[in-house]
Amino acid sequence: MNNWKDGLKGLGTSAARALASGAKTVINTTQEHIKESARKRQIVDKFYEGTIKEFARQRGLHPGSFFEDKPTLDDYKDSIVSNLSLTELIEFARKKKIDIRDVTNEIDKETARKEQKELEKDINLGDEFKKVAQ
Repeated sequence: MNNWKDGLKGLGTSAARALASGAKTVINTTQEHIKESARKRQIVDKFYEGTIKEFARQRGLHPGSFFEDKPTLDDYKDSIVSNLSLTELIEFARKKKIDIRDVTNEIDKETARKEQKELEKDINLGDEFKKVAQ
């Protein structure tokens, strides 16, 4: 009888861990998407109006406007942010010699933090393996 209860308890525990892990993954992915969109918006906000429209035309973007006949500048910005990658925006800004150092420095710092966390996680895993081996 105890084996049955222990088995059921183990199943519940592993299901809860899997659910928590999945939730963390969704949260982290959502947070990364929000950060990337904010960085794209920071870069696009540094462009001049003519540059924004030129960039949209080069990439084949045709933003629509729900409230006006002609798309507004915000419609162009929204279209660029939602349809193009951060890398494409950075490359275009550099090509046009637009100063985006503040954004790229922030990206570099975030990347360094992630790499440091991964290294710390790997070090901790190594310690756990040592404990198991002993």
